[in-house]
Amino acid sequence: MIPKIIHQTAYANKDEWHPIWKYCQQSVLNHFKNFEYKFWNDNDLDNFVKDKYPQIYEKYKNFPGHIFQLDCVRYLLYITLEEFILIWMSIVMTNFMMN
Repeated sequence: MIPKIIHQTAYANKDEWHPIWKYCQQSVLNHFKNFEYKFWNDNDLDNFVKDKYPQIYEKYKNFPGHIFQLDCVRYLLYITLEEFILIWMSIVMTNFMMN
């Protein structure tokens, strides 16, 4: 059985979120009420890489931009949490669903 867990990565401070992100989060929570919800902020992601992948942590911290770190850690989450099926929702997909 596949665990029913939704993983989200975003800034901890919701004041920094684009308004559509709040809508997306609430929409997912409303539609998947019987799922566990795991929120990963930047500190959580940083600690995850440091603990699980110490051999690449220094390179991870020195990527030229934050988006590179996010792309890397999403992949690492995917291969680490292999018992999960991860579905990536993007703002484009949510925008499509809203129209």
